[in-house]
Amino acid sequence: MSTPRSTVGVAVLSGKLYAVGGCDGSSCLKSVECFDLHTNKETLCAQMSKRRSGIGVTTWNVLLYAIGGHNVPAPNLTSGLSNYVETYDPKTDMWTAVASMSISRDAVGVCLLGDKLYALGGYDGET
Repeated sequence: MSTPRSTVGVAVLSGKLYAVGGCDGSSCLKSVECFDLHTNKETLCAQMSKRRSGIGVTTWNVLLYAIGGHNVPAPNLTSGLSNYVETYDPKTDMWTAVASMSISRDAVGVCLLGDKLYALGGYDGET
């Protein structure tokens, strides 16, 4: 990757591996990298609207979903927890905000079941 990343969100969409957000060791990132598994080429995508690390990422209906995370480096996670959710459309290379979660979560697991996205576990600022 062009940027070192820890606690990065990763998902595969249409034969491409997306690395979303994360932390470069000193600050949270809003950048996104895409690796095409067929051509072995890496490109930068449009950035998310907010810096986030510990983010949950999944796909649904040809969109990438970025959910939760935090926007400040450790150990100040409680002050920077996010309930923010946005989608990425690779056809337009644009991020769009969607409804936020009712609870902020960091290190959140996300999955699709039927026609619903679920946010599982993570850290809510206390547990």
